Amino acid sequence: MTDRELIEKLAVATPEQMGELIRIARRKVKQPPDELEILLDRVCRSHRKAVSEVKGKSKKQALVNARADFIMKAFKTRRYTGEQIGNAINRDNSTVLHHRNIKYHSR
Repeated sequence: MTDRELIEKLAVATPEQMGELIRIARRKVKQPPDELEILLDRVCRSHRKAVSEVKGKSKKQALVNARADFIMKAFKTRRYTGEQIGNAINRDNSTVLHHRNIKYHSR
């Protein structure tokens, strides 16, 4: 559903339909911006890892390092919240902040 379709449906929705449309809108907001996907792809290439591996559940050190590198580069742009960065790699905001704090305190 495009943004325009969603807006049109919200304009004429009944109270029962409104809840479902709001849930759809919230899911759309949580999708990472395209720029984050591009950054993730670049980081994965530099680490020679697949995007699906970095987004996966594995805790192998090489994948953790790739995730941490992505998180730091995304934060350095100062355009994204921890939640947006976390959504890009299927991680929680607390995980993103943890990686950022580890890198910050290890300087």
